[in-house]
Amino acid sequence: MPKRVTIRGKRWLLEYSPLRGDADGLCDDPKTKGKRIRISSTLKDQRLLEVLIHELTHAANWEWDEAVVTEAARDIAKVLWDEGYRKTG
Repeated sequence: MPKRVTIRGKRWLLEYSPLRGDADGLCDDPKTKGKRIRISSTLKDQRLLEVLIHELTHAANWEWDEAVVTEAARDIAKVLWDEGYRKTG
């Protein structure tokens, strides 16, 4: 079930669903009306955490380069995973 999330004062619809192609996640431009963050419903464990962080980082810092977002999301996900954070619901 999609849910609404607020990032830096803007609202997105966060949804988990199958995605086309090789994308694991997508984030609409913050200026888009009815913007969505989509996460592949096939992801699990640390990869799911990393992709969620990646797309939320895009939402928070749209102007950041893709390489910066990718590196930051990977590093943050690893730290959180190593600290025991897991999806429970």
